[in-house]
Amino acid sequence: MADPCKKVAGLLLIASALGACTRPTLPFRFPASKPPEPEQAELKAVVDPSHLARLLKALGMAEPTRERTIYFFDTHDLALHVAGVTLRARIAADGDGDTTVKIHEPVARDGSGPDEGWLERDGFKCERDTTLGPTPAEDDARGRRNCSYTRDQAALAFARVMVARDRPPETLFSPKQLKYFERFGSGQPMTGLLTLGPVRASTWKSRDDERSQKITVELWDAGDGARMLEVSLRSPVTQSVDASRQLRDLLQLAGVPILAEGTGKTQWVLRKLVRQPRLF
Repeated sequence: MADPCKKVAGLLLIASALGACTRPTLPFRFPASKPPEPEQAELKAVVDPSHLARLLKALGMAEPTRERTIYFFDTHDLALHVAGVTLRARIAADGDGDTTVKIHEPVARDGSGPDEGWLERDGFKCERDTTLGPTPAEDDARGRRNCSYTRDQAALAFARVMVARDRPPETLFSPKQLKYFERFGSGQPMTGLLTLGPVRASTWKSRDDERSQKITVELWDAGDGARMLEVSLRSPVTQSVDASRQLRDLLQLAGVPILAEGTGKTQWVLRKLVRQPRLF
């Protein structure tokens, strides 16, 4: 029987010889690294839900692009939310979905923020959220920088937490999400959490050809007639002033005024849900 070590050695010699024959004459250069994408800003405007039909008609939208059920996880006194942390699950009609750990201005105990190692991970992103007011003078000029880590989750995992109730909500999050939470979550524990929901979310997406901006319309229904309608678009932070002007002009042309809510969907819905939490 042939010695396998000698066989491997022979193959290596052949590969080496072929490499010598085909070696390029020019010195090898590593390709330039891909430049990081510019940080994005999400410009948001809250409008009256009664204007939904008018808004969709103005934007040329019809049926929702996506419909999901959303749950949040927090304490009785919303300690995570107060600390700038949001834990969220979004579930599609087939039962699959994703979970997100979102942290406002994440800073570790040593004063550092998420480095490139975090930013290069799939599902991790940082962006600056800006809420528009009824007039430009009432806009949240600085915005809020949030970094979120989202991972897919299977229907069975949701069923164990939401239906069978034999696992706590923290089991829905991956080890890397838990690591992100532990490092940047302001020292808050991920234990003893309430499941807050459900919230029915309908989303419409379009692209304005003239402005080349993705327009998103999202309707949240928290039950008992509590609804919030938000219109948003994303742009590089360096172009956020122009983008906010475009969004304001679009709503004005549609005849839809911006409300002076002063808060985003998450804060609004958590305040609604914490009054009647669903314990799982």
